[in-house]
Amino acid sequence: MPKGTKSYLVLFCTLLIVSIALNGWPAGIYPDGSIGIVQILTSIGWFAFLMGSILILENTSLIRFLFNYLRFGFIGGMVVYLITLFENHLWDQTWFDIMSGIQYPLYVLFIVPMFGWNAFTAIPYGEFSFLIGFLYILIAFGLSLRYKKIKIERLRY
Repeated sequence: MPKGTKSYLVLFCTLLIVSIALNGWPAGIYPDGSIGIVQILTSIGWFAFLMGSILILENTSLIRFLFNYLRFGFIGGMVVYLITLFENHLWDQTWFDIMSGIQYPLYVLFIVPMFGWNAFTAIPYGEFSFLIGFLYILIAFGLSLRYKKIKIERLRY
């Protein structure tokens, strides 16, 4: 895994785009479509990349970048879950229709790369977004623990 800022960001964006491209179609038509081995392996690969980033990154700006992605992933998962929770009750409200439009970019950016994991749970996308949001916050917690360890090690001479 590259340690340079530019090479890491290029790898991050490339893997994110590939994960979205490979998981996008099954995530868009689920439960009518099926999740195959390609989607499962893609999600495992994206998860392994995020976990590997925790172990390898030492650059403060990259750690902040990854932490912000994970933090917004948690927020995005919760927003998608809350909107799907209330969409049956507030469907005819104009303000809710406007608010529900924000769930689609959040869903694509944060939930779709991990959608292969839904082969094991087989739950609706709202509840799956909730689970992935908490997975992102757990990864962010691990990243913050790792960052504190790096910071402490730098203080010792």
